[in-house]
Amino acid sequence: QKDLQAKRNDEIVEGAAAITRYLAASSKALKDIPRASKAWKDYVEYVNDIVIEGFSNAIMASVAYVNEQVNPELVSKNETVPLVEVQLELQAPDICWKPEIGETADGEGVRDRFNSWIGNFQAIGTLMKRLDIGEGNYTLELEEDYNVMDAISAIQDVVLANEAECIAFKESYTKYEYLWKTDLPTAHATF
Repeated sequence: QKDLQAKRNDEIVEGAAAITRYLAASSKALKDIPRASKAWKDYVEYVNDIVIEGFSNAIMASVAYVNEQVNPELVSKNETVPLVEVQLELQAPDICWKPEIGETADGEGVRDRFNSWIGNFQAIGTLMKRLDIGEGNYTLELEEDYNVMDAISAIQDVVLANEAECIAFKESYTKYEYLWKTDLPTAHATF
């Protein structure tokens, strides 16, 4: 996954550099229009909005793909293999998920991984300098984009619902934990 992420980020950085070059070429071609003019600033703002929309669409496409891989209804409907598989194992005296389904101290839980993916999707806004002021990036616009927030919220709801189902499944076994937690020689002696 890290290789794919790095490749995708490199492509975005290359695209960002190309956009910056095209904007500079436009400025040269329109040498009669000063950069401080309202017309030029409006043009840069227009291009800026296109960049933000592109980043937003990329994030939402990535979130939609993950949703297709973790939403049980879509996995069943599309007959796809789930993106994440967990196993419930007896490691006496406990029943444990492998990997853990929630957040963990070591960051290796299923929700930790999911949150990392979402964070990586959103981080694309850091890969390009702002066109309008030449410094900073597009993180704030993407964090405040209602479409992005809605898509992320919807997928988080799916992940939390999956966790709840896993917890309920585990609890269906924990009611029998006396079978593996009870010391058998002691139990037989009292029987």
